[in-house]
Amino acid sequence: VIGWSRSWAQRILDDAKNRSDDFRIRQMFLEAYGRTASEDETIQCAAYLQSIQQETQQQTRELAAQEQKLSDLNRQMSAIIEPARTKLQATRKLPAAPVNTPEPLAEWTFDKDSSDSKGHLDLELVGSARIENGALIVDGKSMAKSGSLPKPLKAKTLEAWVMLDNLTQRGGGVMTVQGKDGVLFDSIVFAEKAAAHWVAGSNFFERSELFEGVAETEAVARPVHVAVVYQADGTISGYRDGKPYGRTYRKAAGATFEADSSQVLFGCRHGTPVGNKGLAGRIFRARLYDHALTAEEIALTAQIESSSVTETDILATLSSEQRSQLTALRAQRDQLAKSLESVLTTASSDSLELQAWSSLAQSLINLKEFIYLQ
Repeated sequence: VIGWSRSWAQRILDDAKNRSDDFRIRQMFLEAYGRTASEDETIQCAAYLQSIQQETQQQTRELAAQEQKLSDLNRQMSAIIEPARTKLQATRKLPAAPVNTPEPLAEWTFDKDSSDSKGHLDLELVGSARIENGALIVDGKSMAKSGSLPKPLKAKTLEAWVMLDNLTQRGGGVMTVQGKDGVLFDSIVFAEKAAAHWVAGSNFFERSELFEGVAETEAVARPVHVAVVYQADGTISGYRDGKPYGRTYRKAAGATFEADSSQVLFGCRHGTPVGNKGLAGRIFRARLYDHALTAEEIALTAQIESSSVTETDILATLSSEQRSQLTALRAQRDQLAKSLESVLTTASSDSLELQAWSSLAQSLINLKEFIYLQ
């Protein structure tokens, strides 16, 4: 009934695009009951539409306030953690970067800005996305996007080093190659098909299956290396920290991304970061390759951004007051994130107008008169 109601409402809105609400209401009565709506019925339906839209607007405002509170909590935690991490990294000798790693088509280090060190795909920051402490920071409602690809892509590899603000978020894209209209896409996605699991996201899951790797537990404490390798024939493999992540599979033929009409996104599964498409976290480095890397090559490249600084190391440098503050902030953050997840899972991505008309359509369908006529 819900799906039928939405389809009916969408058709009414499309067919009577430039007509009044009264006209649309009368049209729905004609289709549902074979008669025109009375004046009282029209007034009641119009009032119902207004009340639903007001209620939905209030829910949207409350959700935005909760999301802002979550962002503030993450920012307060970062203000404690990141200075300690930066200090440790500056004083600790990290492993040397491996030599003879494969050459990427594009690479973003986010050391100072959002430029591509290879000179092809500099990024535009959208919304509140920013570069800070050697990372691209996105909050679930912001992203970074490139211009056109320098060449077509079919076989390819997406690779990123990322920390997540929380492990309860669902469906956010770390790194994406997409058609500029946002329809065709391949993406490294967190927890879209299964909670806390990495997945190779794609349009309508056309090329997506579960890797069946382990659940992510560490990405809130340290940067995790994730990569997805796409063979030209559509075979897809996932990697985490340089090692195979679950199984390799082939569900469909590989997608081709034409140069002029395709681009790269960070922090968004595809299109724009609305609904659950946005990622909340930090991306420290990313690489795009115009070919499918081997398992041996991935094992090498995973070491490029290696860091021996762990959460335990960071906590050891903090004062007891800072540790207590961090524990309290994390408890608030995790509780709020869990609450938001349940709301966002059931939240509609439809416009306020379509939600209101869908609700009215469902009410009309449930009236005894409609049931009797059936």
